[in-house]
Amino acid sequence: ALTPARWDMLKTVLDGVIIRLNFGTTIDDLADDHIVQANRVGLPYCGYTWVDPTKDITRHLSVTRQAIDMFTPRGHFNDYEQYWQDWAAYMRQDLATAYATRFTPTQINNYNKKYHDKIVATSPVPIGSYSGDWFINTYSPAMGGWVKKSNYWDARYMRYYDAAWWAAKKKTLGEPFDISNMNVISVYA
Repeated sequence: ALTPARWDMLKTVLDGVIIRLNFGTTIDDLADDHIVQANRVGLPYCGYTWVDPTKDITRHLSVTRQAIDMFTPRGHFNDYEQYWQDWAAYMRQDLATAYATRFTPTQINNYNKKYHDKIVATSPVPIGSYSGDWFINTYSPAMGGWVKKSNYWDARYMRYYDAAWWAAKKKTLGEPFDISNMNVISVYA
């Protein structure tokens, strides 16, 4: 968890935060502390769910709705980036084994689209989607037809999308860089 002093620093460079409320069918045990700190420093927050297609969709939706009701975010984002079924392999970063257990593009699209449609229909707060071109193009091109239609948050990691700029910026700012330099990075991003 972030210390109160780190939250005080974040307040100087952020307008709001996104806090993970649940991953799959598990409520995040750090969510409550993060929300307390966000409220303390006056940062509004949205919720976030890691959507896990290995979980029963009805149970998964129930836990996400429970998290939204419990933590009352201003909005909520669902992260659609899972291609694997073997969590043990993924967690030990044996990505070749995890990749061998990947869902088909149709399975990924169907689960995520069904999840999205049902949570949008029942949520008391606005719902957004989080994914990336790298995931959609590689694992489920059909997702591109719906995931970007409304309130889309694109996964653009500078170290992958503009590695040369990121390497040069780290030399200029130092590593780790002071949080006050986040504004310089965010303007470019």
